[in-house]
Amino acid sequence: MNMKNKLKIKMVIPDIDLIMKIVWSYHHTTGLNWDDLFQEAVLAYFESLKKYDPKRGKITTFIWHCLQSRLRNYVKKEYEFYEKIEPIEISIDLPEEKVGIFECLSIDANKILSTLLNFPDSISMDPGKIKKKINDFFTEVGWNELRIKSVINELESI
Repeated sequence: MNMKNKLKIKMVIPDIDLIMKIVWSYHHTTGLNWDDLFQEAVLAYFESLKKYDPKRGKITTFIWHCLQSRLRNYVKKEYEFYEKIEPIEISIDLPEEKVGIFECLSIDANKILSTLLNFPDSISMDPGKIKKKINDFFTEVGWNELRIKSVINELESI
């Protein structure tokens, strides 16, 4: 967002910096689309202005709590939606010399690869976030760090 647009928005939404800070933290930790999170936050902001009672505390504190609650619920709904999606079989047309790559992978590498293909947002993530997501997911299911690291190295060597 350039400075001119930010100044225009600041006239309409004086707490835009607070909104953007909260949205960025959710975007950064969940990987969900920034625009969708921002839209939810702005809607929550305007709803919180209607409900605000000055006798109960500072408006920014009230707004912060309303935005946090709304975005937490939004993230929860998004993840529930993704969990309901049935995995699809992906058919990729590869040159014949590349087809054997998947067959030569270890069982662990195939598990990680199939898990990655089932994460709907993993395609748009940077490699660091993908590695963290893999590490977090497979640590939860009982893999140790050495096992995860060796499989990631196997996949990177392809």
